[in-house]
Amino acid sequence: MERELKSIAHAAIANGVQIYIPTGNKNYIIGSRLVCAECNEPWYMNLTECFLCGAINPFLYRCDNCGAFSSITKASDRCDSCGEQGTLHQECPNPDCVSNTNKSVKKAINSMGGVFNKYSGFRISSQRCLNCGSQFHLYQVRRIIVFSVCSEMIDKSKLHIDDPEVLSKYSYIIFRILKNGEIKYSFLPLSEYARKENVFSITQVYDNFGEVIKEIFNKERD
Repeated sequence: MERELKSIAHAAIANGVQIYIPTGNKNYIIGSRLVCAECNEPWYMNLTECFLCGAINPFLYRCDNCGAFSSITKASDRCDSCGEQGTLHQECPNPDCVSNTNKSVKKAINSMGGVFNKYSGFRISSQRCLNCGSQFHLYQVRRIIVFSVCSEMIDKSKLHIDDPEVLSKYSYIIFRILKNGEIKYSFLPLSEYARKENVFSITQVYDNFGEVIKEIFNKERD
């Protein structure tokens, strides 16, 4: 993979896009993003929620003895607040959850490490969008072609597009513009690029790569 393409791939990953690299030395990558079907915000599959009440995992231990919370990254199983050992469980943070209000249920779940322990059976992947609450999500897929250029004036005769038929409806060209020691970005849908004159000028330039990703994965483009 060319260095510039690898740079774009890493930048896309940093902006929440999963990247797939085709076989062979191609000048494109495939990007996929899981988003809310309603508001288009990222859907976080690495977040979990309580099966009983839907509360989001706070990634904290709670002490049975004193009720204090502490990070699950702590090395010791001893409570930092009261000093008791073996009293830390990954409990649901919702005080009205049945796992907290029913003593027998609480005891049974905590015997398995708490609601959010990976062996408890009471944690599930996030079932709703954190932004709007929708329960529907979808995968967006984009083919991202990368060209490094030195100005906003583009000469199509000097550029080559590998496999133009692949995901043509969802293909986008990202122009990585290196000018005066600074890198800026622009993009065009492949269909729009095909309609351009052989030599044309880029009209929209972005300083922030995240804005380019946001535009390419805009809901209106699905």
